[in-house]
Amino acid sequence: MTEKARVIAIDGRRVSVVPLDLEVCLGCSNDQCKSEGSVFTVINRRKFPLSIGSEVRVHARPGRQLLQGAVSVGLPLITGAVSYAALPLLAPIAGSVLQSVIAIGAVILTAALIARMIHVGEAGFPEISAVVVS
Repeated sequence: MTEKARVIAIDGRRVSVVPLDLEVCLGCSNDQCKSEGSVFTVINRRKFPLSIGSEVRVHARPGRQLLQGAVSVGLPLITGAVSYAALPLLAPIAGSVLQSVIAIGAVILTAALIARMIHVGEAGFPEISAVVVS
């Protein structure tokens, strides 16, 4: 991911930005996000001189995005599939409806636990790769 964004707040190395290319948000159902953009945090690792209103280019490393996707989406789906496949062995009288409900519950529970327990930290944030306009 590489996109342009505008700086709205600076807190040390952490910088809050809003995307300038809102066309990617057209499919979003959040009206505020579509009109104003969604604020997200980036890191100024290269210590660019920034001020409120600066336009920057933001870059997220593909390997980090792949890892985050695998953990946040892949792990809950694997948990759901394993629970769906294992339930007939553990409880043979469970019907397909109960099997499906338990599998969906496992997906939701795993996703909630991951969201609650895993702290991304600064290593997971996208970073400012260039200042377009100071």
